[in-house]
Amino acid sequence: MIEGIVPVLENAALSLIRQQELDEDIFPEIVDFLRVFADECHHGLEESHFFPAMGEAGIDTESGLVRDLKEEHKAMRRLVRKIAELWEDFSYACAARTAEDIHAAVQVFVRVLPAHIRKEDDTCFPMADEALSAEQQARLAAQYQEIQSRELCSGVIVHYGDVLTRLQARLRGGS
Repeated sequence: MIEGIVPVLENAALSLIRQQELDEDIFPEIVDFLRVFADECHHGLEESHFFPAMGEAGIDTESGLVRDLKEEHKAMRRLVRKIAELWEDFSYACAARTAEDIHAAVQVFVRVLPAHIRKEDDTCFPMADEALSAEQQARLAAQYQEIQSRELCSGVIVHYGDVLTRLQARLRGGS
């Protein structure tokens, strides 16, 4: 689902560059999706559970790959904050400069996010799979399941799946 927001975000930014009006809630919905679903529920779980479990398994989490992933989380948070702030200042009356700034921030974000996901999928997760014992993996999976069923992410997956589907339909013609 997180990868699915990339073309939505690109289409929204392109619409601004092309001076096509967007509903006022498009960027706030995208930003909310990125803050809650991508950051709190995904990156937050990595930072609070997954990376510490990797550390317990003997993987250095303060340098190298894990440090880079944590730094990318911070960078993406800054970019999302910047996009949100730029959108708050946006006005169609004087849109060109702000649209260019939003588009530039979006372009950085849509380069960072897919590369980050590839780094996780191709390197980090296989490294953890190798280092974590079956017992550690089972404990981590149980923690994730508990969090997803009752804590922060309760109902979030369904809700943000619906949000993503709605945004994709609304911005279908934007590319």
